[in-house]
Amino acid sequence: MAGTRCSHSSRNISELLVEHGKTFLVRLTEVKLMCTGIVENTRVSGSGRGPEGWFPLNQASVSYDHPDHTPSERAVIIDFLNVTAGPESRVAVELTPESAKNLVHAILASLSRGEGSEARARDKSSQ
Repeated sequence: MAGTRCSHSSRNISELLVEHGKTFLVRLTEVKLMCTGIVENTRVSGSGRGPEGWFPLNQASVSYDHPDHTPSERAVIIDFLNVTAGPESRVAVELTPESAKNLVHAILASLSRGEGSEARARDKSSQ
């Protein structure tokens, strides 16, 4: 399920302005609306750990947008959450695009190896 993710990015700018022998502190806030509109939502089954401990997960949202905390122009942002439990039941990560690709490869490799070993164990037990 696709959706739109828009966010505001702001930064405070403070500078001293000296005019006619008086010094003024000028504070400005620059606000930009950043939105790629790239969001994929999927149902998941699992658990996440937050400040209050473990909680069940039932949704993951994956977006490609400007990160808030990762030093990168763009990031893959993954939110694992329990939609009925509120914001305290959320685990969020921001990954550089390259790190996200590496994670996808690692997940697929792990699943392939794990499912392969389960199939071999079933074959051995049926012999």
